[in-house]
Amino acid sequence: MRREKRTKYYYTAREAQQHLGLSVDAFYYLVDTGKIKRVLPPGKLQGFYSKHQIERLAKEKLKCMFGEKEPVITLCMHVLPDTAEHHPMLDERRN
Repeated sequence: MRREKRTKYYYTAREAQQHLGLSVDAFYYLVDTGKIKRVLPPGKLQGFYSKHQIERLAKEKLKCMFGEKEPVITLCMHVLPDTAEHHPMLDERRN
């Protein structure tokens, strides 16, 4: 895959993982279970990930985090109500 095409249309694993805000293990779990598609050019060991898919998943993750939508795949965590009081960013009383 030519570098120009790769950088225009694809992320490396690290770039995709960072864009989604996932740990390495969580990212590869989604890849291994087929939730994130890996593109492997012939003769290469390093896979690439569609920018379109990763950016769509990142948007879905944000919508899920703000309660606007149920996730298509599980990319966000659910916070238990009593956990919010221990974390200022999650405390609804601060709004």
